[in-house]
Amino acid sequence: PESLEYLYLQSNRISSVPASAFEGTPNIKGIFLRSNRLPESSVDESAFAHLVNLQVLDFGTGNPELCCTKEEMEIDQMKAEVQDT
Repeated sequence: PESLEYLYLQSNRISSVPASAFEGTPNIKGIFLRSNRLPESSVDESAFAHLVNLQVLDFGTGNPELCCTKEEMEIDQMKAEVQDT
């Protein structure tokens, strides 16, 4: 629903995040996916692209490729763009 701001999905055996995973939740501020089965390759980055209010994205994996805040995601994206040029 549009009123959803925080989504707690810890320990749900989630194994992938498809592009459409968060459709219809434009006001979401935090997504918590800690303790799931999410290898980096199973997370479609476009699933988060439309979430303009997203402040926290917690995978809780210790994997630096799966970062925790929107600011970190933007920095990683800028680094990737610089490396591509």
